[in-house]
Amino acid sequence: MKTIAILLTAISFVFSSAQAFAGDQSKKCQTVSSLPEAAEKGLQANIFQNASGRVTVIMMQAEKTPLTIRVTDSDQNTIFSESVVEDSARQHFDMSRTEAGKYTFTISRGGECFVKNVEVH
Repeated sequence: MKTIAILLTAISFVFSSAQAFAGDQSKKCQTVSSLPEAAEKGLQANIFQNASGRVTVIMMQAEKTPLTIRVTDSDQNTIFSESVVEDSARQHFDMSRTEAGKYTFTISRGGECFVKNVEVH
């Protein structure tokens, strides 16, 4: 019973993250923002920021196809870019040492992408 409660809490958190995340979507690519739609396309991603400045990117996909993780600053300068060919990956970023401002995290595969804006104080 406790396992079911934990699972339901996790699912609820992911759904609420997806809804909050929808406002950060880029209009430059076909976005996948809801869980049913993501599962249908075989790509899921979440980007979380904690209070200490750490950002965690989690990606899952049905097939091992190239995914690109890109971080840009407010001037659209790329400060990090990496391609990953895995069915799942987790990447951590310590943003506490970066200049204050807005940074955009993008996870893309083909024409699909997830975009999240993160503000560093």
